[in-house]
Amino acid sequence: MLDNKHEIMIIDDEVINISVLSEVLKPHFIVSVFKSGVEALKQIELGKKPDLILLDVNMPELNGYEILERLNKGESTRDIPVMILTVRDSVSDEEKGLNAGAVDFITKPFHAQIILARVRLQIELKDSRDRLKGENVYLEKEVAKRFRENQLIFDVTMDIVTQLVETRDEETAHHITRSRAYMEVLTRRLAMNPRYTGLIDEAYIERLVKACPLHDIGKVGISDQILLKPGILTSEEYDLMKEHVMIGYRSIQRAVDNSILRDLLNSSGDSLPIEFFKEAMNIVRSHHEHYDGSGYPDGLKAEEIPLSARIMALVDVFDALTNHRVYKPAWSIEKAVEYIEMQSGYQFDPDVVDAMLSEIDSFKDIFHKLSI
Repeated sequence: MLDNKHEIMIIDDEVINISVLSEVLKPHFIVSVFKSGVEALKQIELGKKPDLILLDVNMPELNGYEILERLNKGESTRDIPVMILTVRDSVSDEEKGLNAGAVDFITKPFHAQIILARVRLQIELKDSRDRLKGENVYLEKEVAKRFRENQLIFDVTMDIVTQLVETRDEETAHHITRSRAYMEVLTRRLAMNPRYTGLIDEAYIERLVKACPLHDIGKVGISDQILLKPGILTSEEYDLMKEHVMIGYRSIQRAVDNSILRDLLNSSGDSLPIEFFKEAMNIVRSHHEHYDGSGYPDGLKAEEIPLSARIMALVDVFDALTNHRVYKPAWSIEKAVEYIEMQSGYQFDPDVVDAMLSEIDSFKDIFHKLSI
């Protein structure tokens, strides 16, 4: 039964109306009566929240429509159903009441059983709405919880994969850590460029930072003789080294093809996993492309190269130049910056170079904090 646990608030200054309504409703509901709309609103503001309000239109100080307007403006009161009471019986009056947010419109004189039935109906409807609202809140919390859990699993899995690459070469571990930091700083600066305001948002930045560690995943397929060679590679060895981009790309592609993402990835969908793997494959495959088209593996040029890969290209080279490798000593930051500036429009996207120059102090901070 709905009765007895619900409170009905009557706002009416006519004694006879209060008497009739109270007699009908008190055997079934908790009833509170206010002869002033101002006083009723004050009590509601203090925390009193009825399950239904019966509101007379003709009230002193504030009329029923004004009271209803104030209720509708309140965050905690707009969902209280209000039934309008009036002696008027015109379509325009009823339309005005319903448009103002009332759930029902009852004309005087009252018919006891009809009032009781209509009140019960509105209470049932409110209970249903509250139940659905509670279920929706629960579902939203569960979805958020599952999302956080899946995100944690995903992040840890990505770290495991990149750690496997790092075990081949200790320098790679630090390279990945610094690259993430450079990637975020650079992409945030690039977002200030009007050309990219429609593309770069927080979700895009997060995808790039998470995908960044995968850029050299294909190096697991390169032999130690080449990967760790303490000297300049021969042309044949360099050709073999270049294969790491396609090894990495095909590895991710095969993993996607073996999952439910296969069809979604080729669609126009924009879910988080789909967008992440699209960018991951862009970065892995194209971060050695050159802006002038002289890079590999596809000889892409300018904006044919995905933006994520153009950013990764600069990050990758800056970090490689400024740190020791088995085949070369570390360059100074100044020398590396000079080289990158010279390669603007050739190896690197000029917009990305400009963004780096604007954030060079941040790059220096990252370098000093995260270097070996």
